[in-house]
Amino acid sequence: MNTHATSYPPIRLPALPSLPRWPLFLAVRSIPEPLLADAAARIMNRLLGERSADLAPLEGRRLSIEGTDVGKRLHFLVAGGKLRRGSTAMTDLRIRGTLADLLRLGLRLEDPDTLFFSRRLSLEGDTVTGLSVKNLLDGLDLDWAEACQRLFGPLAGPAVAQGLHRTGVAALLRDRLERILGRS
Repeated sequence: MNTHATSYPPIRLPALPSLPRWPLFLAVRSIPEPLLADAAARIMNRLLGERSADLAPLEGRRLSIEGTDVGKRLHFLVAGGKLRRGSTAMTDLRIRGTLADLLRLGLRLEDPDTLFFSRRLSLEGDTVTGLSVKNLLDGLDLDWAEACQRLFGPLAGPAVAQGLHRTGVAALLRDRLERILGRS
């Protein structure tokens, strides 16, 4: 039995045509806010994994994220070290911006400071909560291998991550997201 790992050269995929934003915007507009909030909370909690202790400064806080161009406001509550869908009642902090800029923030395609200081995103509400959210975002670094393991589990995750990296899909996805979000 051969115990040596075989190394394959990366597979280059053909360039894809530039994609318009409208399918993403249409999808977001058509999904009810509670479902979007549940999905966003689940994804964030999976990505945080054992780093959920980073949410401790936000325990009991109510946050909302508003996509100004899609007419959606998602409400969250931090409870028990997890991000959960919250009620539409009072909010401690609201983050507002276009869907593209909110995705840039969430996917770490752009530095949070750049988005906030250029006023492409706005923070309204409790200053301490805002600073805690900013520090949490600054500490996040989307690592494909780790994200795949958290999303697909310990058995399939590493294989998915390796496949994404080896085929160039990870770089292609990042490039496509930046192109889609960069279009007006």
